Amino acid sequence: MPKIVRWNDDLLLEKARGVSLAYVDKLSDEFRSQFSQKNYQWGGVTRRRNGEVVGTSRDLVDTGVLRESQRVSPEAGGARISWNPPGGYAARRFRGEGYGERGRPADWVSPVIDRNPFAPYFLREWSRFSVGTSGPATY
Repeated sequence: MPKIVRWNDDLLLEKARGVSLAYVDKLSDEFRSQFSQKNYQWGGVTRRRNGEVVGTSRDLVDTGVLRESQRVSPEAGGARISWNPPGGYAARRFRGEGYGERGRPADWVSPVIDRNPFAPYFLREWSRFSVGTSGPATY
C-alpha cells in the first residue's frame, strides 16, 4: 500500500467545488427545460395572460417571467439556484397561493432533483475530474 507523504487540501477543495458547480449547471439547464414540459395535470381550461388557452396536460410557461427569473448565484462551496420575479410571484406559485381548492399547480423543483440525486452524480463526476490529474495526496 502506498504511503501518503503530503496532502493537498487546495486541490481536494478545487475538485469538490468543480463537481458541485457542474451539478448546479446541470440542474439549472434541467429546471429551465422543466417549465416547458407538458406533463402538468390541471383540471379545466385556463386563458393565460399571454392569451393562450390551455387544458391538461400543460406546461408551466405563461408569460415566461417566472422561468426567466432563474438565477445561479455563487456561494461558498457551490452555488444557489433561485427564482425571483417581481412581486414574489415564484414563492406564491410554489406555495400554491391564489389557487383556492385546486391547490398548487406544479412543483418544478422536485422532479428535477429526483431525476438527478447528488451522491451518484458526485461519485461519477469525481472520477471524471480525477482522471489524468494528480490527486489530493502525494505518494
